[in-house]
Amino acid sequence: MNDVQQAMWASMRVPLAMMSMASDWMTQMMNAFSAGAGGAPPGVPMPVPQLPGAPGKESTMRDHDLSGDGVKLVRWRVLFTKREYEVAFPEEDAVLTYDAGAAEYGGQKLAEFFAAAQAGAVPRPAVWQEKDYPPGAGDDGWTIPEDDRRYVRFHFRVVDRFDRQPANYAKDQVEVLREISAKIG
Repeated sequence: MNDVQQAMWASMRVPLAMMSMASDWMTQMMNAFSAGAGGAPPGVPMPVPQLPGAPGKESTMRDHDLSGDGVKLVRWRVLFTKREYEVAFPEEDAVLTYDAGAAEYGGQKLAEFFAAAQAGAVPRPAVWQEKDYPPGAGDDGWTIPEDDRRYVRFHFRVVDRFDRQPANYAKDQVEVLREISAKIG
């Protein structure tokens, strides 16, 4: 298995504990709604029940749904969580116009990130340069050692959604035909 395939495989695994926590969280939300907990006015984020490990903190619901054919503005970043080498790479925005799953999208973006790093398009963070990490990395590119790829995380959220504009194929064809006609005659 090559580096890109391994990175994609690693990004597609979903820990069972995370699925269990998400299920518990969803159950808490549904119970709160059915118990008449009320709702927030339109346009105001709804506080969600507390998640385990975050005592006393309220958060707003994050949008991680990439399904649908509408236009989605997605903000994403790659994190590296190895102790003493922790780094959050710069956030990037992307426009997504097709139906996608989180694992598929994360795998694609991680593969692109690793390819860019290997080509030298992603600078090594200062903390890595100080500690000469990854070993043997140069200015022309770097690769995370295979044993350390387990510390790579992909984080994303859908920032906004827009309706997709209807296609104007007929109008475009008429315009092209007029251009051809003007050149011919």
